[in-house]
Amino acid sequence: MGGMGGGGGGGPPADPFPPVKSDVKLIACSTCKALARRLHSEMSKWDKKTIASEEAIRSKVTQMCDSSSVSGAWLRELDMVESSDGKKIELKRQSSQGYCEVECKTIELACKAVLEESEIDLVVGIYKSFKLSASCC
Repeated sequence: MGGMGGGGGGGPPADPFPPVKSDVKLIACSTCKALARRLHSEMSKWDKKTIASEEAIRSKVTQMCDSSSVSGAWLRELDMVESSDGKKIELKRQSSQGYCEVECKTIELACKAVLEESEIDLVVGIYKSFKLSASCC
């Protein structure tokens, strides 16, 4: 019979804007720095329920690397710019958020890679800093 179409397998459709995996290592450091800056500014907005639990903090931190979440919207403000010598790719903040296409997906992947390496230490550190602050005040 044949010819039913469908594209094989019934899985989810391919991402129209896949990340460039080879660029992740080139932007990992600048993505980490951008994430740290964003976390620093966002932490002051977290409610008491969030800061009382490592799991809630982990959830907030993880959402920071999801461009489709409110917490990860900052990723859509970044642009990848190649240095003049062509040896580095820098992240530049734009004046407004764009759509999450190839560059945004690449930055998102780099953000997730950074978290994969340091999420536990980061979450524990944030949790302890909130606990220390609460015990002092």
